[in-house]
Amino acid sequence: MKKFLFLAVLLGIPLVASATTASTKLGVTLTAAAPSHFSVYTVKVTQNGKLLTDASVATMQGDLTPLETESRVTYLVQKTKQKDGSVAITSGRYTTGASFSIETGKKNPDLVSFRGAVRNFVKMDKSPVGINIPEIETQKFEQVIALPVGKTMRITGWSKNSGTTVVSIIHDKQATA
Repeated sequence: MKKFLFLAVLLGIPLVASATTASTKLGVTLTAAAPSHFSVYTVKVTQNGKLLTDASVATMQGDLTPLETESRVTYLVQKTKQKDGSVAITSGRYTTGASFSIETGKKNPDLVSFRGAVRNFVKMDKSPVGINIPEIETQKFEQVIALPVGKTMRITGWSKNSGTTVVSIIHDKQATA
């Protein structure tokens, strides 16, 4: 039993204490944990035919897995002249790009819940008091679908500012660890 425990720890095999009928000299029965199922997906986002995102993510069955490919941009909000003649600069930030979450079903690993958002910079507006304000457009997507290995789901949307956005989710692989 000691050799088995050492080998299991050395190989990284997860062991769980269990109250089953068999017993050992230690008084505890050890059994291997239930296998973990995982899937690999590729997410591609295009706008007007231009590739914005091409990323892969591995998900554990039943777990929510985030995926982000975003850019944060710092911009000048305003300049203020101080009493001493110096200029104070105030900056701001906005985020563009794509963020998604993928969750597979606990009982059915082919059942996929997909949520995402694509954010685009549209233009920089100026308020009446001279403050720069970025206009950001957000397109949100949400879908629950059975997506077996080798199949692709496409979600297409259109907006006046960004044109056609296509999100493709490809179920690349499914395995047991």
